[in-house]
Amino acid sequence: MKRSRILQAGAEALAVGGIADLDLNQIAATVDLKPSSLRYYFKNREALAEAIYLERLEEVGEGFDRVRDSRTLQQAVEALCRIEIDHWAQENEGQSSRKPQFGEVRTLSKERRSRVGARFEQVLRQASELFASHDVEIPDEMPFLPAQILLENLFWIPAWIDHFSEWEFPKAASDLARVLCDGIAQEGASFEWERIEDAESDPGSDIGRVDGFLRTATQLVCERGYRGTSIDEIAARLGLTKGSFYHHNSEKIALVQQCFEESYARVSQLQREASVRFCEPLDRIATVVGSIISIQMRQQMPIIRSSALPGLPRDLRMSIIGKAAPLDRWFVAELVAAHRRGQATDVDPFIAAQYLSVGANSSYDLARLYRCEPNERNITLVMERLFRGFAI
Repeated sequence: MKRSRILQAGAEALAVGGIADLDLNQIAATVDLKPSSLRYYFKNREALAEAIYLERLEEVGEGFDRVRDSRTLQQAVEALCRIEIDHWAQENEGQSSRKPQFGEVRTLSKERRSRVGARFEQVLRQASELFASHDVEIPDEMPFLPAQILLENLFWIPAWIDHFSEWEFPKAASDLARVLCDGIAQEGASFEWERIEDAESDPGSDIGRVDGFLRTATQLVCERGYRGTSIDEIAARLGLTKGSFYHHNSEKIALVQQCFEESYARVSQLQREASVRFCEPLDRIATVVGSIISIQMRQQMPIIRSSALPGLPRDLRMSIIGKAAPLDRWFVAELVAAHRRGQATDVDPFIAAQYLSVGANSSYDLARLYRCEPNERNITLVMERLFRGFAI
């Protein structure tokens, strides 16, 4: 019972901030324990964070067990979406503790990260088994592709569900399940796209030292999150001293903020160029999404994912989220236009935009964690899943 109360209080702190915000003394006071008593259960904040993440993954795994016997894949996926949305509703009403996002897992020690990663892989396998039971074709080259896209979208629900009223929750779950299963393209709709070359992600591009700081910080934040990225490591990767870092940068947080702003500027440029090159909205969407997938899989200068936001100071986090709004708005407008032309699925375009953004960025982990090569075949496979859905 005491352990459960500690986990609940810790999950609240972790959801609001990050592992650095897990103050064991404060959590002990919250659950009316002496700090020494709390440390009987968890010796330090990392031990508590690991337990919170493992408990969260247990809940997700239980969700897959509950939908195992669903008659159709869409019923199963919609039920999973409803479970996550219901969790959020209960949290919002104070009936349940908040669920942590997984962005800060990367800041844990290697041993703890490995244990959480092993449990996450078990959940991935549960998702893959669900797809296999409904005769979904799973590509040999990317065995976790459908599962990764599904889980990323389930975990991202809390980031956008508060845009909807409670009475809209069933339709939100239904719409997300529809795009996951059927994709965003109408059945029979064709599209073309071309990769827009992004100079920042080209390892052969001629960059200056300041750009080198930006590139290295972006790579590390994507790999390890904000808290897991140290000035020492940024400097070491560049072959510089810590003093040289501060000669070019006032502080780490300013450099990380620049990384986010640069990433958003690059996506905005992709959207602008796609709008110039193509007349059809579905082609414009495909060009942006395909270009993002290519950038993320190559990993040379990835676009920072929103999962890197946990751990940032709240004011900065909210400012960065606000700056991403125009990028979402572009996708929404293009999806509306595509639907009018009979090209896009009839679902809420805001939800479809979230799905596209999360799905495209999930290709970063497919390449980094599962060693999927950034070749045309694999990029096309991700595109097919996003545009045609799991059921193709």
